Amino acid sequence: VRKYLGSLKGAERVRRSILECLSSSSPDVQTIGIELVHGREDMASDPEILTALGRFDNRLAQYLVAEAASSGGPVNALVLLEFDHRVLTSRQASAAARDLVKKRWETEDVSSASDSTERIAVVLQMARAGNKVDREWALMRLASWALLGAGIDGLEVSLTTEGVVGLEDVAP
Repeated sequence: VRKYLGSLKGAERVRRSILECLSSSSPDVQTIGIELVHGREDMASDPEILTALGRFDNRLAQYLVAEAASSGGPVNALVLLEFDHRVLTSRQASAAARDLVKKRWETEDVSSASDSTERIAVVLQMARAGNKVDREWALMRLASWALLGAGIDGLEVSLTTEGVVGLEDVAP
């Protein structure tokens, strides 16, 4: 099967074959489809292929979707939100994909995002159950979002000053 798929000519034939592999009920055939996408950069930016890859728990598929989303690739918004949730909260998720999702979430303004409620819920889940690094990242995200004005139930953030404060610092 690999030889045949590798010998296909024409981008549309390859694309259709990849989509057929990804929609197969056989995990082995799905893996072949994922590997074909990895070998073809033109296929890694196809919206339909990225949507199909976003539903897999395969680490390579996760990395391909996270990389595409980080570079502004055409990933379906609903699939991407569910993908982000899975990658950020699953212990079996690709660490590289998790890092890419975290970096993307750090640069996006949650207060203007249409999925802000869902994102906050994911990060709250990470803050409660993640490993130490994920928990610290989640707490920093929540604090940052709260300081930017996002309403987060049960979280109150205020700025404090450390060190010596002189009268000139508090006087109007």
